[in-house]
Amino acid sequence: MEIKVLGCSGGRSPGLELTSFLVDDNILIDAGGAASSLTLDQQEQITDIVVTHAHLDHTLGVALIFDNTRHSRPRPLTVHATEPVIRNIREHLLVPSIFPGARRNESDPAGIHFHAIALEIPFRVGTIEFEAFPVNHSSGAVALRFSDLGLTGFFTGDTGPTDRIWEWMRKGGRTDCLLAEVSFPDRMADLAKISGHLTPSSLIESLKKADAHPDRKVHLVHLKPAFMGELLDEIESQRDWNLAVLRRGDIIRLEREGEERNLQNEIEERVKDKVPEFDRGSDLHDQRDQLTREFGIAAGAGDLVFRQGDKSRIMYIIQKGKVRIYRDFDGQEKTLSILSPGDFFGEMAMLNNNPRSATAEALTDTRLLAFERPAFEKLVAENFGVALRVIRTLAHRLHETDALIENLLYLDPESKVVNVLIRLGGEEGIETDEGMLVRTTPEELAERSMVVASTLRNIMADLVRDNLVVAKREAIVIPDIKKLQRLLKFLELKNEFTA
Repeated sequence: MEIKVLGCSGGRSPGLELTSFLVDDNILIDAGGAASSLTLDQQEQITDIVVTHAHLDHTLGVALIFDNTRHSRPRPLTVHATEPVIRNIREHLLVPSIFPGARRNESDPAGIHFHAIALEIPFRVGTIEFEAFPVNHSSGAVALRFSDLGLTGFFTGDTGPTDRIWEWMRKGGRTDCLLAEVSFPDRMADLAKISGHLTPSSLIESLKKADAHPDRKVHLVHLKPAFMGELLDEIESQRDWNLAVLRRGDIIRLEREGEERNLQNEIEERVKDKVPEFDRGSDLHDQRDQLTREFGIAAGAGDLVFRQGDKSRIMYIIQKGKVRIYRDFDGQEKTLSILSPGDFFGEMAMLNNNPRSATAEALTDTRLLAFERPAFEKLVAENFGVALRVIRTLAHRLHETDALIENLLYLDPESKVVNVLIRLGGEEGIETDEGMLVRTTPEELAERSMVVASTLRNIMADLVRDNLVVAKREAIVIPDIKKLQRLLKFLELKNEFTA
């Protein structure tokens, strides 16, 4: 799970932005400074905003993001909050006198939905499970626990001394990342208590209530700009505690320590015996959301979806990210393919009940849909588009297998690389004024050609020097593909007569 800090200040001034955290690119926790920190394209990707309380420095982006993207976003924006917070947003923010997108006699502007959350009852947003805890602040204010595949973050929201959240942690509530507010210096403890905020000392008292170990890292947010220097000095003086002040632009990645994770057991437990049941009246967006809630799986970079030799009857569709499929040949890893959103894998083991013939590894933070055979068969039977995609993908797999076998026949690394470039140019190339442009990275090219990275760099340097290719950012331009074909023919003859 990845948390991007779009803003984490208790006020706005140059270099400081209001509270907002982006989780896995499409979910916001609070939206104070989100509109100022995200491009319009990124704002369009936001599907859900989970709001801790109704104060403007946490809700401003709800109106701004909706206004920016209401005519271009692919699906409605969903706001999750308690009933008092939703009421405040409706009655005081999304009103015609404040927000021009609202109209009189309309409960909610078209394109925005509200979901009322109950206290201490988990709810799911995509693949992430949330739970709200009451805190001592404004009406309906909450702290938030959010978890995905056993990794848990906890955001206190704005809060004064509040026993419930620290009691939950003390009783064993697992927290891999704690974000806690500290707004005022200790000399303003009375004001902090009245306004429902913490000071450095009252935070330490709260952490002690949770039996938190002083070595555990606590990320601090919501420092008031007017008292920033004083707060930093007081936080620094708490040397026995591992306190870190977050800054706008920071990224927190929640990852399990130690060995790489094999997610197969967790996935099987989650989707066991599940079959999709759609409401006939639901639209495509609703059906997609339902599939994500019921069958969605998140994997971090480096996680193994399954290993070669594992027994499992689950297949996968990639929603986001990249997955590498590779096999072990006599102790060496050979990449078979790099899969992207829309691709699927694991279907052969699902259909014939044989052990996995290869290993699937997430190359990036990845979202998958996981289906057992009955669920997949129903999905295919009721959706012609899915069936057609399966047929096309299987045909493409046969083609890729032919290409892999062809490349294995070349003995020298240069021939392997040149052959892959020629194939990519012919099949995936985009004609430009400079020549045939191929979208690929050195890492992908090394995996496709099965050439180690250091050797690939030397080969590409020679090709660039001879003007046979032009290297660009995440792309390669082939000025004259016929010259590459002649080079490959020369290399074939050279290997034939020097063998």
